[in-house]
Amino acid sequence: MNNIITTLKNFQKFNNLPFHIDIISSTKPIGLHYHDCVEMLFVKSGNVINYADSFPFNHGKGNLFLISGQVAHAMLDFKDFSAYRILFDMSIFSELDDELKNSPAFISLFTMSNLGIVNNSYHSVISLDETYTERLIRIFDEILYAYDEGGTLAEEYIRLLFYMAVSLISNQFNEKIRYNQYHPFIKLYRFIMNNLNERINISEFADKLRIPRVHLHKLFVKHYGKTPMQFIADMRIRNAKALLTLTDKSITEIATSCGFENPVYFTEIFKSHEGVPPSKYRKNMKNGDI
Repeated sequence: MNNIITTLKNFQKFNNLPFHIDIISSTKPIGLHYHDCVEMLFVKSGNVINYADSFPFNHGKGNLFLISGQVAHAMLDFKDFSAYRILFDMSIFSELDDELKNSPAFISLFTMSNLGIVNNSYHSVISLDETYTERLIRIFDEILYAYDEGGTLAEEYIRLLFYMAVSLISNQFNEKIRYNQYHPFIKLYRFIMNNLNERINISEFADKLRIPRVHLHKLFVKHYGKTPMQFIADMRIRNAKALLTLTDKSITEIATSCGFENPVYFTEIFKSHEGVPPSKYRKNMKNGDI
């Protein structure tokens, strides 16, 4: 079954503002699809299960989920569900304050340092505390009102309010990271995401933290349903898919930048994940066959 692509230009109301917002609620499953933009989903009420690249995420009120372009995802098992859906292009942040744009929270949530593209969904899941949730609901309600009403000042007003929302989300993310900064899983997760293009030795990392590798293994399986090495392979393939889709880099260059020993091994692993070799995947994406 081919994935369905959602194109931002088919949604956005203002030509100079790469942005769309609405409220979604459903009782029927939403099939596998992907976007040419970022999707931000913020749950206002109820519960839902969201699948991104086969990873399941359970969402309830106050959960915020960021999904980058080219990441296939689906939604199912709705229970009294409603959420703000925001579609946007990263160019909307052209006027964002540099201090916020360069903050660890913004980089962790919205960007991928080694690719310069929107980060994957696994990075960008955050559960907001009640106070933050209510404040964000008020901001999104105001954005939604301005978006629906339009007018000459609507674009700049929406941009300003969206920046406020992003700042609020980043502040909450920073608080949660500080609270959990000594959690070994957080450290391992950061280590993996910062070294995907390098040879990663989980045993050496466990020794460095003076934590048994078995314990780190269990933490990862608990959080992601996969071992660290399975997760690393999945993330490297996801990065490769983005590069195949969004750049003209050669297969060899992509293999090296994604941490694979050589293009032959890369092709073998990629085909085992995606069912087609990298060159075929790139061709299919360009032809809209995936």
